[in-house]
Amino acid sequence: MLFMLAAQVTPPPQRSEGTAAAPSPLFANPAVLEALGDLDPKPGAWAEYLVRSKKGEAVRVRISVLPDPAPQGRYWLELDTTAPGAQPQAVRLLVHGSPARAQNLERMELYMSGQAPIEIPIDQLKNALPDPGKSAAPKIVRRGEEQVTVRAGTFTARIVDVGGARVWRSAKVPLWGLVKGRSPRETIELLGSGFTGAHSVFPKAEAQQK
Repeated sequence: MLFMLAAQVTPPPQRSEGTAAAPSPLFANPAVLEALGDLDPKPGAWAEYLVRSKKGEAVRVRISVLPDPAPQGRYWLELDTTAPGAQPQAVRLLVHGSPARAQNLERMELYMSGQAPIEIPIDQLKNALPDPGKSAAPKIVRRGEEQVTVRAGTFTARIVDVGGARVWRSAKVPLWGLVKGRSPRETIELLGSGFTGAHSVFPKAEAQQK
């Protein structure tokens, strides 16, 4: 499904028994990310969302630009997911440029709560992502502004329709500015955000060694 809400943002591996659900297809759709605009990868920025499917299933997705050191021109993007009755999981990506483009992804690490992190071959991830260049660009319609209230508060948000989805954006929200999203498959609601304070749920290197 990302994020990468994304961002797709970028999607973790498919759900299996005992694992958390993947982030929303709204994040994983490069067309929607293009409509949202470029990600602002400010180190320390984060946003957390409640993703609810039409069937009523709910997943919390926290997207963070980690302050961890990264090679020049790159940044670490982490997606943490939790769902009722499922094991929390996290995906960490080393990215240059927009995470909506598969060629910009350089590394991927997966962490399941209680297990050691593993690295996923980046080619496996790229092959699973849609290629926006192979499909016609969806129609983007900008519909002005309105006040929208979500669990994180009330925002003056710009409305954008794209590819059957509608998103509400505000400059007061980091990353893509996403306040709320709605598609035929699910809704996304901002729970909280900050321009500082992002942190990783991956265990520290010394803990992994032990």
